Amino acid sequence: MNDDLYAELARVAASLSSPTRLRALNLLFQGEKSIDQLAALLGESEANTAAHMKALRAAGLVTARKQGKHVFQGANRESGLRLFLALREAGEALVPALRLIEQEGNDESSSEVTVDELEACVGPRRAVLVDLRPANEFEVGHLPGATSVPLSSLEERLSELPRARRLLVYCRGKYCPNARRGTLTLREAGLRAERLRFGVPEWLASGRGLDVGAA
Repeated sequence: MNDDLYAELARVAASLSSPTRLRALNLLFQGEKSIDQLAALLGESEANTAAHMKALRAAGLVTARKQGKHVFQGANRESGLRLFLALREAGEALVPALRLIEQEGNDESSSEVTVDELEACVGPRRAVLVDLRPANEFEVGHLPGATSVPLSSLEERLSELPRARRLLVYCRGKYCPNARRGTLTLREAGLRAERLRFGVPEWLASGRGLDVGAA
């Protein structure tokens, strides 16, 4: 009995032993993606991406849904998300290199606003919440009250953002480099931008829901 238990736990742990699979999971927490979409985002071949998804599906961390010619992969946003974040938190506590990365993220562009405080900060005459993710990810689920300004079009849309109001910026999660890039672009343009230390994964893990639909 105990051997079977530990064998199953080891199988789940082994499914998370690949950096590519961990990156893929974080992308899937943003919303479903087809194998070709995932492969492009990961910089992997479709064959390799499919193999990684097979391992994650076998562990119950990913599901598959066929639509037309495409098979869309979706992350387990309950147990899978808790496991992903627990692994990250354990790594931050145990691995010096991760602690250093976390410390480096606490720069002057980093916001002190927490998940619990966000909703009270955002609204008319208050802060503007800016989502830098691609529009398709925004449409399937975003933090309540957010405005979609994809990083790819950020410089073209600077004039749409209010200069007098605080901008709270997020992307794909705590360590997403695009959140930092976007925040620096906004600050260099003279806007009052702050980078949130969380995104959709952390918001879902707090038990809160997402809004859906286009901006």
